[in-house]
This record gives sequence, C-alpha cells and structure tokens, in this order.
Amino acid sequence: MYHPHSNGTLEIPLKGSDNVLEISRSSLPPPSELFDILKAEEAPLRNYVLFALEYARQKNVDSAIKVLTDGLN
Repeated sequence: MYHPHSNGTLEIPLKGSDNVLEISRSSLPPPSELFDILKAEEAPLRNYVLFALEYARQKNVDSAIKVLTDGLN
C-alpha cells in the first residue's frame, strides 16, 4: 500500500533473494533507468504503481505516466 508519509525510501524486491533495493524518494532515478531496474528484477506491477504515485506526488506527471505505461507493456 502507498503511504505518502512513510519512510524516505521505496523498495524493489531483488529477484531470487530476500533482499531489496532501496531508492530514496527524494532522488528518484529517471523513468528509463527505473524501468531497467524493475524489469531486471521482474518486479510486480505494484512496484511500478508505487513509483508512479511518488513521481506524481512530486508533481512529475510525465514521469508518472511513463512508469505506468512501461509497467503495463
């Protein structure tokens, strides 16, 4: 679930591991870089949605749309 006031990171589960990659909400990567990470880790759609919500919260609607579009393709 999306918690806009939770800690300062978003997590991507690492494939084949119990570890996660933490990405700071204050320094989100460009959508193309994020997509490469999410795709490589075979992240579920939920992760794309969480990052899109964070981009939108930061008033970066173009990046939010790009992340959602990439996640749905």
